Amino acid sequence: MTAKRRVLVVGAGIAGAVTANNLVKYGLDVTVVEPSEHHVYQPGLVDYLVGDARTDEIIRPVDSVLNKGVKLVRDKVVKVDLKDRKVMTSGGKELSYDYLVLAPGRGQQGLPLLAHAERDRSDKEVPGSDQPEEGRDILQAARQVSGCAVRNGVLD
Repeated sequence: MTAKRRVLVVGAGIAGAVTANNLVKYGLDVTVVEPSEHHVYQPGLVDYLVGDARTDEIIRPVDSVLNKGVKLVRDKVVKVDLKDRKVMTSGGKELSYDYLVLAPGRGQQGLPLLAHAERDRSDKEVPGSDQPEEGRDILQAARQVSGCAVRNGVLD
């Protein structure tokens, strides 16, 4: 029996979560690395600010947006080694992969605005609103990746 192909997804924003959730359906070994505890559905920020959405509709625990079978590593990627096909995390983990998806996003930019609006409404703190912007550390590595091909819904 051949080993499952390992896909490592950096980031659990919309792009990372959707990618991981779709790839796991093909029987791939999918791991997501995400430092934040919360997933922010950023298109929902507008609905929230005009009063058409609740905080819990746009901010959810990261693991609740990932399908069964997707592994979650709560850590921050600090180095990508393209030659040896592995990433290193701030917690000292080395994670190997066959395919790498870099989807670090631009951080949770909506949270400060959301936190301000939520405090105005209820004097509550919004989870994760004090977290710094993530993802910039690996953008340099993203520029080095020549790309990958997906044919007929399967990584090639």
